[in-house]
Amino acid sequence: MQKERENMKKRLILGLIILLMIAIVSFLHRNIQKTAKQTPSANIPYLIVLGAKVNGEEMSLSINYRTEEALQYLKANNST
Repeated sequence: MQKERENMKKRLILGLIILLMIAIVSFLHRNIQKTAKQTPSANIPYLIVLGAKVNGEEMSLSINYRTEEALQYLKANNST
């Protein structure tokens, strides 16, 4: 009887931890999507393009899309 209670308590704690992790990942995912959809301010002082895989000397699609977006922003907001 005692062992069954301990097992049930362990399962309950594990279930709560899993639910908490799902909630945290869901929260972070929503915030990342929300931020990604925002239009950046005009004439910001610098851009940071996060890296991705490079195949030899050729950029992967991911890094290519990122650099193209950065280049479009710079062309539209060139204050120099």
